[in-house]
Amino acid sequence: MQGVINTSILEIQKLEDSIQTQQLTCNALQDQATAERDKLKNQESHIITLVNYLNHSKDFSPFLSVLSTKEVSEIIHLSILLKYVSASLPEKFKDTFERLKSLAAARHELSQAQSHLSSLEAKKRQNFSVLKKQFSELEELLELQNKPLPIRHFDSASQIEAVVKRLTDSASPCQKVKNLTDLKIEIPIFYTPAMEDETLFYKGIKDSIVRSPFDAKVILSGYSAETEGVILIRTREYIMLVEGLDKIVSFMGTRVKEQQPLGLIFSCSDNADKSLKVTLWQCKQRM
Repeated sequence: MQGVINTSILEIQKLEDSIQTQQLTCNALQDQATAERDKLKNQESHIITLVNYLNHSKDFSPFLSVLSTKEVSEIIHLSILLKYVSASLPEKFKDTFERLKSLAAARHELSQAQSHLSSLEAKKRQNFSVLKKQFSELEELLELQNKPLPIRHFDSASQIEAVVKRLTDSASPCQKVKNLTDLKIEIPIFYTPAMEDETLFYKGIKDSIVRSPFDAKVILSGYSAETEGVILIRTREYIMLVEGLDKIVSFMGTRVKEQQPLGLIFSCSDNADKSLKVTLWQCKQRM
């Protein structure tokens, strides 16, 4: 069962990478479409004149008569102009027409990219639903065999804080990192955080893999009702604490590679958003 879960996580990780790449593509296409629309600023009168011409043209009237009550801002989004180009279009209309074609083409490409992004996200949600069931089956099996996962259980968040303090103090001198952008470290989830009290807060998380930003050793994997799943990893220079995991997949004593999954966050049954808390220390002394 653990092998099946690992395979599922790997598939989701690939999906997340594809989603991130596709999102960047959509962003670029959105910029392109905006640029094409900007070229049509102050061209409303030309567009209306062109549409009126097409509306009375034999080739175009069946397709454009419906546009008579629409706003110009709606007209310029239509890709129909790409499909029914009249070879006899007068010269005076060609510049405006070509700009409309470019805008329609850009918006069509953006629409296709967004559709592909939506399908990837839907597949990811479906895979996470399957993964959640697989974890339930694994936990039932381990309970029957009396073989719990190697996760340390704590009664309170303060107990975890004490353990983390002891571990960071033993690697002294360590200081909390206040500005992660200066370090050029990608903390482990595809969400934008808010920085509060030298801690990163990721909010609104649904169905996500939390990954390690570097090669590291897991020095604590635990759980409390207040913090949910917690994991502490270290390198020779950094210690990182992650709190708020639904499932831990890398356990104390193991070594993880950069981008290897540390834990998972599932969507709530009531569709409520989840939060993740990340704290990073930089240690001058090698451990």
